Amino acid sequence: SPKEQSAAVNTNKEIRISFAAERKTVPLQIPLTLEINGNAQEFLLPCGNSIYIRKVRTFDLHEHTRKVFESEKIRAAFSPEELEERLRSIEKSNAEICPEGKCFLTVEYEAPENISLRIIPKATLDSPRGRSNGAFGVLMSATEEAGHEGYKVKCETISQPFDPDIESLEAEIFSYTVSTPIKDVIL
Repeated sequence: SPKEQSAAVNTNKEIRISFAAERKTVPLQIPLTLEINGNAQEFLLPCGNSIYIRKVRTFDLHEHTRKVFESEKIRAAFSPEELEERLRSIEKSNAEICPEGKCFLTVEYEAPENISLRIIPKATLDSPRGRSNGAFGVLMSATEEAGHEGYKVKCETISQPFDPDIESLEAEIFSYTVSTPIKDVIL
């Protein structure tokens, strides 16, 4: 029972302190050319780890949204009216961040589990920063399994509208973030 478990913990005088993972972002500024369906590229990070840019592909946010709302799982979760209302709301948001007929770029890369990249188009680096009314993110799964050193395959989406016939983009690995898990301490 909860009282017995609580008493057992108090009897043992065990105190568990949990710490959040420590995150450190390191600026890089490594120039690269992202080629749609191009060859893989390898880069060495200052921490000594290699990362592998595997694949760059276009991502049609509007097509993806339509597919999600056509899925049986989503259709079963809402009434037809709720489904229509939610779809209209999301389509409105989508149109504000990526006009119909444009796409985003998704960069698949392999890296150690605790490392994530931030890739920015080179043209954006020299332009004044605009203000944002919120955050936007795309969760994508990789198209293939990892092939190097048992690394995890990750995706970075460049959420800037591009023409769907884009072939390449001058960009920069702007920074990388290293997460260091800190284990629980039992006193």
